[in-house]
Amino acid sequence: MTRAVLPRRLLLAIVVCIAISCAGLPSASSTEVVPSITGRIVDSGGDPVAGIAVTISDHAGSTLQGGLEVVTDADGMYAAVGLAPGRYRVHVVPSVSTGLISQYYNGATDFSTANTAVVVAGSTTKLESMSLVAGLGIEAFVTDGSGNPSGGGSYRIERTDSAGEGIFGLNGSVSAAGSIAGVLPPGSYRLSVSPGSDNPDVGAATTLLRIVEVNGSELVQVFTGGAWEEASILPVVLPSQVIVGNILLPVGEGGFDSDAGVRISVDSRQDDSTWVAHPVPEVAQNSAGRFGFSLADGHYRAMASAPAGDAGHGDSDHVEFDVSGGSLISVGGVACASELCSLDLRLRPSNLRGSVLSPAGDSGVVSAVRIHASDESGNEVDPCPVGTPCLGHGTGTVQTDISGRFGAAVSDGTFAVSTLVPDSFDEPARQFDSRVVIKIEEGEITTIAGQPCLEACVVEIRLKAVTLSGELFDVDGNDVAGASMTVHGLDAQGLEDVTPIETGRRDSRTSRYWTSPSISPTATPFRYMVRLYPAAGSETALETAFVIGLFTDVGGPKVCLLPDTASFGCAGGISRSLAEPFDFILDSPNVRASFTVDGEPLPVGDSTVAMLEIMNEDGPVPGWEAYAGSYASERGRFRANLEPGRYRITAPAPIRLSAEYGTIRQEIRVTSDSWCTGSDDCGESPSQVIDYPLANFRAIVGIDDVSSASSSISIQRWNGDCVSQPDESISMSSCWSATDLGGDFGPNVSLSLV
Repeated sequence: MTRAVLPRRLLLAIVVCIAISCAGLPSASSTEVVPSITGRIVDSGGDPVAGIAVTISDHAGSTLQGGLEVVTDADGMYAAVGLAPGRYRVHVVPSVSTGLISQYYNGATDFSTANTAVVVAGSTTKLESMSLVAGLGIEAFVTDGSGNPSGGGSYRIERTDSAGEGIFGLNGSVSAAGSIAGVLPPGSYRLSVSPGSDNPDVGAATTLLRIVEVNGSELVQVFTGGAWEEASILPVVLPSQVIVGNILLPVGEGGFDSDAGVRISVDSRQDDSTWVAHPVPEVAQNSAGRFGFSLADGHYRAMASAPAGDAGHGDSDHVEFDVSGGSLISVGGVACASELCSLDLRLRPSNLRGSVLSPAGDSGVVSAVRIHASDESGNEVDPCPVGTPCLGHGTGTVQTDISGRFGAAVSDGTFAVSTLVPDSFDEPARQFDSRVVIKIEEGEITTIAGQPCLEACVVEIRLKAVTLSGELFDVDGNDVAGASMTVHGLDAQGLEDVTPIETGRRDSRTSRYWTSPSISPTATPFRYMVRLYPAAGSETALETAFVIGLFTDVGGPKVCLLPDTASFGCAGGISRSLAEPFDFILDSPNVRASFTVDGEPLPVGDSTVAMLEIMNEDGPVPGWEAYAGSYASERGRFRANLEPGRYRITAPAPIRLSAEYGTIRQEIRVTSDSWCTGSDDCGESPSQVIDYPLANFRAIVGIDDVSSASSSISIQRWNGDCVSQPDESISMSSCWSATDLGGDFGPNVSLSLV
């Protein structure tokens, strides 16, 4: 008889169970598996590699915390336990002493090309064994121009040869002693080193290196002096910064903590009155306020901006300086007396302090605050010209702190101080931008909103409560996120103002919308056309228009939905208090098409069909006469909601394609539940492709031998039955019939065929 042999581990479990009567032990069905990733690391010969660090990172690349950097055991096994469900990247990082090359799962050397390991709830993800290959160890030593070690920075090594151009090889931190070490396979590389923020006096450096085989041995070479030279240790010398300086406190010589978020901007001089923003590649700043960067020769000015939310400090004045021969030679018009010339930027104390308050005034609101030169009515004017006391502070934006307080250092003048409330809220939107006009004289605020200010003047900007708010849905009740809106006033005849009163605001993450107090039940007009536009690419929603009326009732201001632009009263209509949300439903398209060229989407830049016209037997469909709107945007995507009937779509090719392709004139039929092109039976057809026809006539129009890009052309068709009489009793003009291309030749126009 054959006896079943129990595995030793299972036999031991049974013995233990018997000894304790299995009391309190969970059954197999109730055991919960903790999500984890396991795997094994071996060398090229298949032998396990112990003591190798394995780092588990989330899909965005952030190294996970909490002990999820694990080490392989004697069998080369590793396990990362307690992971949340998701996608992870596994990075094997051998020490330099092993001579093995680091890699990602499975075999990738670059983070962007690495495969991800998927972890699901209640399971263990077992990865295939990873085989590490040997490489050559490299070592670099980072110094400043004086030969002193420069540690604390970062480095990055990228492959530059055709075998892996642009592929990332290694990165990490330079040790405190200035050393870099790693293992690389044969190839050519670029080593980029950036100094740490504690060492702003030096800049970044790049070194080219390669690993080659010479006489059967691999060695490291570095490119110096125009040639490759063998080097056991790669020298990396960080260049001295051309400009070094300090960010100072308003009073005294103390440095301002640059780590708090001070920003340095630089302008270059174009002429005596024009400055142009000049990009600064990298400004290294330390916690003592010292900074450094490099510029080419030229005349510049620099300014330091106070950190966001710092109500006590404002931007520094602009300080002009000159760079010549790769050195800083003058600061503020004063020639540098030594090589220790310093560009010092002193923050100014805030003379404009204020708070942004909620509409009720009971709490502060986090907001951006815009400060712009204006007239006394608050109309913004051009920023202060160079050379005036404004010193470039004619316009700018500061950020409030978490209590809604803000501060800025502003020169004399009249300014409009306005809020910029974020478009997204974690709670329903109840507040809208507001503005206050102030005047500053001799460095102090003298008037706020037209009222004299005698002492300790603080600007309070109280946000306005919204007039109309709600959510946007499609006909199926789904949120329509990202939609935009405009509000146009209606006159007594129901005609729509050309310029919208308000563009409205929306939450970019949800379907909420709101409009400002520029529409009001006591204002004129008090009827408005609200137009809603879905986000680009929406498949489920179309532009929708509503007419609303605002009126004052016993219970307070209310809004009502009017049946048309001629209606005035709200009797029997849908009305809401302004304190209640007013939701809108956007139309859904029943016709979808894509304009293509040879079956391919329109090229980027040609996405908008210039003139889109829809005709039926009665003429142009209202609202679609020469339409140039969003329905024909997004590389030729077309969406519409049409009543059942027969239509013709006319769409000329975008201007850059018009010389090669003709105008589309496509007949379509729309039924109650579908649509189709031509005379085919309309079955289920949610989307059609309409291809531009290839042009069979091409010409170049010239005016006085100069090519014209905008001539209007008339093309007429010859009537084949027309016979001209010798006595010309039949006018030759009757032998031609105009096509529907329209237009006439202008004077002195020559048409040369190609």
